[in-house]
Amino acid sequence: MRKDIIKCCCIGQRAQDLASGYLDKTHIFHQKYLQTLERAIETHVQNGVRHFVCGATSEVALDFAEIVLKLRDRYPDLELEIDLAFQNQYAKFPPAEQLRYQQILERADTLLYLFNQQNFHDKRPCDCEA
Repeated sequence: MRKDIIKCCCIGQRAQDLASGYLDKTHIFHQKYLQTLERAIETHVQNGVRHFVCGATSEVALDFAEIVLKLRDRYPDLELEIDLAFQNQYAKFPPAEQLRYQQILERADTLLYLFNQQNFHDKRPCDCEA
C-alpha cells in the first residue's frame, strides 16, 4: 500500500531582512527565534511529518536544517533533503559559515542539485549526481 509522504519545506529568509538581533547569536532575539523555529518543526514532527526540505542559500535555511538534524537524535526516522542551486555554492559564504554548511550537507539524507555552475545563469537543468 502506498503511503503518502507529507513534507515540510523551508524556503529561508535572508538574515538582513530579519530583526537586527538575528546576526548576534548571543542576542535574546536570536535565541527566541531558534526556540520558536524548533517548536514549530517539532510540532510538525508530532503531527506525522518525517521529510523536511530546505535550500542552503540563507542563514535561516541552515538554521532549519540544523534543527531537523538535532531533532533526528530524538526522532531517528526524520529525513532531511537539501535542494541546492549548484555544487560548491558554499563558496559564497564566509569561511566560518562554509564549515557549518559542509557539516550540514554531510549529515543530510538527500542532496538535490538543480543546476550545474556553468549553466546556472541560463537556468538549464543539471545532470549532476548527488
